[in-house]
Amino acid sequence: MLNKLTRAFQNSLIYAIGNISRKAIAFLLLPLYVKKLTLADYGILGIMEVSSQALIAIFGFGLHMALNRWYWDEKYKSQQKEIVFSVTIFLLLASVFIFLGFMPISRWFSQLILAVGDYSYIFKLVLLVSLLEVLAQVFFSVMRLEEKSVLFSTTNVIRLLVTLLITIYLIAFKSRGITGIYEAQLLGLIVYFLLISRFIINHITLRFQWSILREMLSYSLPLILSSISGIILTLTDRYALNFMANLNEVAIYNLAAKLAYVIMVFVVTPIRMSLTPILYKMIDQPDSKRFYSKVLTYFSFIIITCVMIISLFSKEIIALFTGANSEYMAAASLVPIIGMVIFVGMMKDTVALGINIVKRTKTISVVMMIAAAFNIVANILFVPIWQAVGAAYATLTSQVLLLVLIYIYAQKYYPIPYEIGKVFKMVFVAAVLFAITAFIPYKTIIMQISIKMLLLISFPFILYFLKFYEDIELSTIKRIVLKRRG
Repeated sequence: MLNKLTRAFQNSLIYAIGNISRKAIAFLLLPLYVKKLTLADYGILGIMEVSSQALIAIFGFGLHMALNRWYWDEKYKSQQKEIVFSVTIFLLLASVFIFLGFMPISRWFSQLILAVGDYSYIFKLVLLVSLLEVLAQVFFSVMRLEEKSVLFSTTNVIRLLVTLLITIYLIAFKSRGITGIYEAQLLGLIVYFLLISRFIINHITLRFQWSILREMLSYSLPLILSSISGIILTLTDRYALNFMANLNEVAIYNLAAKLAYVIMVFVVTPIRMSLTPILYKMIDQPDSKRFYSKVLTYFSFIIITCVMIISLFSKEIIALFTGANSEYMAAASLVPIIGMVIFVGMMKDTVALGINIVKRTKTISVVMMIAAAFNIVANILFVPIWQAVGAAYATLTSQVLLLVLIYIYAQKYYPIPYEIGKVFKMVFVAAVLFAITAFIPYKTIIMQISIKMLLLISFPFILYFLKFYEDIELSTIKRIVLKRRG
């Protein structure tokens, strides 16, 4: 078991490089955005970003998830390349029709969403970039399934560099603003497809398998409802702030989300990418459920530690990027809440494995719809009173509800002995340590950082005294420490 987890961890480090390259543009360019964009413009960028996520989720039709399930199925192993070709052609044709259909209504849509100026050209760029991301998603999945982590990371690093340089040029020297951001992303995607063209050719066979695609769609189409509900969970906070508060609140919330989602980009997604093929390959193994249980425990430990780090040092990070007296400093209070949203979301996706194994995707759709409806109501109630803080708590409570419902149904269909007690211990200890920082008077920045570091370091030791670790885990840790000393 530890060997499998070690291999997954090693691959996750390589995937992390590629995943960071795909998603870290906004974080790396944050100082430039703060300098060159107004607070309201940064709020508009936040709306555009979540809108793009929504478009990718809807118009991907959940087929990349179906690809994960079908690719290594014994029944279809000999038709893998035909399956990839069929999925690609279907999504390509759908993308062309969607883009052509959006063209005549782009200006109306722009005014409906933002109610200021004419952003129709930017919305067209966002749609085009999103549709190309849908196609790229197919080959991201194939690379993961084939465990081509080096190729994945190399091509995405090159894409990052191209996008980064073009963005800097268009914003800093051509004053293209938000338009330049998406023009750079479009050019970066074009370069990316050129880079992976050989991989694409080697992994497709020009034979369209409608019967297999129909099966995959029957599996994935219920996930569209799930995707739409997920979109509501993703969009509602920033859209609620846009309509019930103002774009400045959107900007502050968006900055907090950017910092917290560093955990998603650097840690959650790379680990999940490396684990996915292993999890599905182990379905019929005798120790699979024990393995799945430990995945949740170890994954939770890693992510809650990351949430502590980003929460404890959020003020220092924001001050570094925007200045200690910046109007963005209000985002620091939101980072811990959004960090917990990521943690709960990770748990939800992990425990949903049982539902995916038994192909009960309709259950996920229904549960997601319930959580989405709850999220809308929570935002309507919380945002007018607490604005950005209210939006953050509305999202967190919705994610907790979603986790509870997914866990109940997953255990019903495919029971796995998860170590929930250990997860609660981690969350409790992390919350107490973070709360302590509010009661400590800081005289200097050095003292402030030192105390926070001590609290962070104490986390795994406190868990030891709470009987968190098993004997085999302690033995493994001791062996690793002794090996490094030797």
